Amino acid sequence: MQQNPGKFISFAILLLWLILWTPACQSSTVKLQQQQQQQQQQQYAKARQVRALFGHDAAQPLYEELLATNPADTTAATRVASNPNARMVHSLLGTAGTKQERLAFTNKLGQLQFRPVPISQEIFGGGESCSRAAKSASRSSAPLYLKPLRAGAVPPPLPESPLVACIQLLLLAVCLPTRHCVNLLGGETVALMETLGIVYREKFSDNTHDDWLVPYCHVMPVRVEEGTVYIATDLHPDVLSTTTVPNGDGTVMYIGPDSLALLDHCNLQNGWISSPENMRIVDIGCGSGIQALRLSASSQRNTENQVTSVDVNPRALAITRLNFEWNGLETPSLVLGDITQSAGGSIVIDDNEDKSTTWQSVFNGVTHILSNPPFLPVPVQDDQISKRYGLFSSGGASGEEVLRRIAELAAESCSNNSEVKLAIVSEFMNPDERFSSKLQEWWKNGGNPKAEAFFFCNQEPLTAEEYSQRRADSDEETDKWIRHLKGEDITTVSPGLLYMQSLFSNKSTEADLRVHHHCVPKTDQGSIWTPTNEKARQSTQEVMDSFI
Repeated sequence: MQQNPGKFISFAILLLWLILWTPACQSSTVKLQQQQQQQQQQQYAKARQVRALFGHDAAQPLYEELLATNPADTTAATRVASNPNARMVHSLLGTAGTKQERLAFTNKLGQLQFRPVPISQEIFGGGESCSRAAKSASRSSAPLYLKPLRAGAVPPPLPESPLVACIQLLLLAVCLPTRHCVNLLGGETVALMETLGIVYREKFSDNTHDDWLVPYCHVMPVRVEEGTVYIATDLHPDVLSTTTVPNGDGTVMYIGPDSLALLDHCNLQNGWISSPENMRIVDIGCGSGIQALRLSASSQRNTENQVTSVDVNPRALAITRLNFEWNGLETPSLVLGDITQSAGGSIVIDDNEDKSTTWQSVFNGVTHILSNPPFLPVPVQDDQISKRYGLFSSGGASGEEVLRRIAELAAESCSNNSEVKLAIVSEFMNPDERFSSKLQEWWKNGGNPKAEAFFFCNQEPLTAEEYSQRRADSDEETDKWIRHLKGEDITTVSPGLLYMQSLFSNKSTEADLRVHHHCVPKTDQGSIWTPTNEKARQSTQEVMDSFI
């Protein structure tokens, strides 16, 4: 049979064309997908900016549009931002549920092994052959190495165990199918989460599941001497893209490295934080209540501890009360007020301001003052920058407005009480002899009682330029931060810790605050605040122990 050479040539040409065309087509498809992804990222960035600057209502339609084009987005960041009923959801956390229901929920978390060590073993593996990362994670008193997902991020696969379901919901802020959670966690646990305002149900536009659980807060397990405490906070700013809730209240600060550093560095068993038989604790700028709660939970031997929690944000007081109840601790006295104002505050009972009180009354008889104050030196004159920083982060233009007032009030308390100890975690501006001199001046304003201070910072603080680059979102903002810090005469910044104790109550006309300044050596384990930095903790504890 004679072959047709024309057909053969045509076939060869077609085959060659297919060989050449297919990669080009694939390349075009990849480029198109990349362009679509880039465009989507830009849309998410725009929505985040609108939400940060103008609030939930202004950004909500933008997030609805994003969900229409990306229905596979199961991040709580997007689902919360697109929810038209956000005001109602916001009002539940800290106010909903009974004491019994709150305790029942944290008991369930304990049964599900939702604790720091099991979490690190789940993420990194355990046993003798565990990795360096696993060993490092096990040193942290909370799993801060898990970062919540921003809007539009690709979620992990659906969990296959109860512990992983808790991790995804409560730490990563990932939405999960309700029926899947019921199968893993049990119907009672899911019902408690809904009742307490920890999650809410939402109908998703898919054909697989009836509805999904959307997490509305973080729940952080934190290791203490006696076991684990559970701390509720609002979602991380990377998730919420705002530092206010729709009703106008400020959000309650997430658990970060500074939240843990204050008591991580205290040698609770031997030393500096040791106390009289009963402690009278005042937590200034309490936020979630973590500082006083951890100290109380680590000192169960002192059954008569009294705690007063002070904050300018009523939402923080409600969540502080929730966290104490979650952990079976006596509910603290709650005081709503701004300590930078001399008028005092209002005692809060059952979410109502019952009566006014003075700061002198609040601090009367105090034995321990704790604080993680707002400390960022925010360019308050710039609306676009300052709106991104909420009540829990902005320390005014200098970064020291609240810190200064705490030092003055602490000095007044030391003048009126026989023994007072003060512990502060903050970023410190110009952490050298300039800060020590400034601290002594603040102390003198409060009465100048005899006291001793131990001030710790990083061996290598950030320059103003480095700090500006970390805080800014663009080159333009970096320049604004640099100009602002220069105007405030801030040349260096360092995370740090400040511990102070009164020596006796007599006043003196001389400068009676002795400041011991120690730079924590730089190591491969990170900053002074890094939760896994054992070397930093050893350094500070050795210094503190030498003075006990």
